[in-house]
Amino acid sequence: PPAYGTTTVTSAGGHVGHPFVPLHYVDVRVFGAALTEVPIQAAINSLDNTVGGTIFIPAGTYVITNNLYVYGKSNVKIVGAGMGRTILDGSNATEQSNAPAGTSLAGILNVWGLDVGNGATDVDTGNPTNLTISDFSIKGSNGETKDQHLLSVGRITGFTMERVRIYHPNA
Repeated sequence: PPAYGTTTVTSAGGHVGHPFVPLHYVDVRVFGAALTEVPIQAAINSLDNTVGGTIFIPAGTYVITNNLYVYGKSNVKIVGAGMGRTILDGSNATEQSNAPAGTSLAGILNVWGLDVGNGATDVDTGNPTNLTISDFSIKGSNGETKDQHLLSVGRITGFTMERVRIYHPNA
């Protein structure tokens, strides 16, 4: 479910709570029904770099063959339906399969503010702030791939991870 909250309106008569859905809320199903990384990455890409928003990934096992990237975006929440209910299955992911040019990072989920490019042609994406991931699992390979990164995080201020299981099935 979306990250519902309550806003309080003050009036002479007291306080009244109203449920709301965050202003920039994106359910990945808007970008297709496939249980792959494609609708997830499209939802991430749809967010404004500064305003951000909440991305909801419904229950299911999403086969991640091209790694997911959240680069240079602030105020982003990526929320699943719960550990073991929303699974990003990277057991067949190809490392660095769709990394931005000039990067060498490759986790199943990559969250960075970084210089994209090499040497004098770097483009600084800034130092993003306030990124939260919660309520899902990241599953790695069954041991066939050595040195598989499942989560890669760096150059970000205010990173929070809540109720996220990261595992290799046979480890």
